[in-house]
Amino acid sequence: MFTDLLRAARAGGRIPILALVLTGVALSPLSGALADAPPPLTLERALSRAAERHPSLASARALEDAALAERLVARARPAPELELEVENFGGAFRGAEAEGRTLTLSQEFELGGRRRLRREAAHWDAEIAAAELEGTARELEARVRGAFTTTLAAQRRVAVTRAREELAIKAAQAVEARVRAGKAPALEGCRARMDASASKLDRLAAEREEQAARQELAATWGGSSAEFGKLDGAFREERSALSRSEKRARLEQHPRLRAARARHAREALGVREARASRWPNLTGFAGIRELADESEATYLVGLSLPLPLFQQRAAKLRSAQGRRFAERSLVREVEIELAATLESLLDREHTLEDELTLVASALVDGARDHAESVLAGYEAGKLDFLAVLDAQAALADAELRQLDLLEERSLVLVGIESLSGDAPSFLSSAPARQETRR
Repeated sequence: MFTDLLRAARAGGRIPILALVLTGVALSPLSGALADAPPPLTLERALSRAAERHPSLASARALEDAALAERLVARARPAPELELEVENFGGAFRGAEAEGRTLTLSQEFELGGRRRLRREAAHWDAEIAAAELEGTARELEARVRGAFTTTLAAQRRVAVTRAREELAIKAAQAVEARVRAGKAPALEGCRARMDASASKLDRLAAEREEQAARQELAATWGGSSAEFGKLDGAFREERSALSRSEKRARLEQHPRLRAARARHAREALGVREARASRWPNLTGFAGIRELADESEATYLVGLSLPLPLFQQRAAKLRSAQGRRFAERSLVREVEIELAATLESLLDREHTLEDELTLVASALVDGARDHAESVLAGYEAGKLDFLAVLDAQAALADAELRQLDLLEERSLVLVGIESLSGDAPSFLSSAPARQETRR
């Protein structure tokens, strides 16, 4: 009977719905299904899959490698040019009776510090690529941790709603038996069936949410289907040992801010490049010319200089200055956005601690004590079964409320870590790659 079921639960001092979930107790396991189920998925394994398979991280790594290669290319000087010119070949032409050959070697000399500017530009391009790679990795890690937390919460909601449904079904069966025996009014049986149906709808909704969360988690490593086992993990509870001011200071090293500052430095370099354009490059050449009917060769030497016509240097300079100002404004925008986001998360973390303490001590414990008191009153014949159903529903709602807060706190801690924490561990690269960057 239903009273026997509740009495057995009370023997442990509580009516555990969420407690069974948190300890991973299966409510209705089938040994064959468990044997064929895929292994559980841990957070570390999910992060490893994302680091290995997600296309955005692979793209960012390729762009960083390309920027490092371009940094090497930027060090090179202009290559010399060798030119061979043949005149009047294949026979005599009017005005030129002999075949002539000219061989020249030319070298362009960069003026205005163009080579140094080119190397600095490649340096900042590499810094931008490195910061964007770390930013992509941080975003991906936060997304994996967030999706794992959401899926874990959805998985536990399914267990809570399933446990509540099973209790409601058993309660409805017990009430029907009492109604048939004439010990309870028909209204109690109707209410019990309605409660069982509502519990089933809650369970189905929780299962849909779990499936959607699993799909989102699989997408973090590029998967198209959630073909993995149950999650094996816990909500994040540990808080950073850094003080609030230390977390603010760490925003200076956030990859988004570093990338914005590198872009500003790159555009500031563009202003210097525009000013350096007043000095055109100089090309020197030397060569030798031979005529077929002459025994002596003629030597050539000279310089060439492009005429600075139609270059619109003033317009180029104004354009470069405008881009530099725009990037400087974006740096300030990123600083404000990161600081505001961090302050909001830190404030929410503080309030969540208070809410969790209140929910655990007052709401959940109070609902549990109330459910036990109502059960005792029902067994003593002082309360009807509708009061028992209401108490059980209130207890399940309190435990789901606590679960929501645990999920939110975990997501807030993930956000704080993404802003003020260290770079993801899977960004560690080979020594050769680090040497290339230097």
